[in-house]
Amino acid sequence: MAATDLERTFSALEASGTRYLVVGGVAVVLHGHPRFTAALDLVISLDRANLSRGLRALEGLGYRPRAPVALDEFLDPEVRRTWIETQASRRTATSSAGPGCA
Repeated sequence: MAATDLERTFSALEASGTRYLVVGGVAVVLHGHPRFTAALDLVISLDRANLSRGLRALEGLGYRPRAPVALDEFLDPEVRRTWIETQASRRTATSSAGPGCA
């Protein structure tokens, strides 16, 4: 992801007033530690108004959900809870290292 893509994304989120955090590889790079990454990982505050602003800002830049869901489904806490529960039920192995680890 080019710096200009990051700048464009951060600018759109800032302009929309979205509360968010940058995490993952890009966060590491932004803290001065070179690392290859091709993904931008964001945590967006889940209160409905904030999340709606963030989703609209990202949608305006051409971002789309990877999962086959409608963008507005992210706004519904019950739908998100179902996603978490469904994902948790798919874990088939556990170990002392944590769920899903063999």
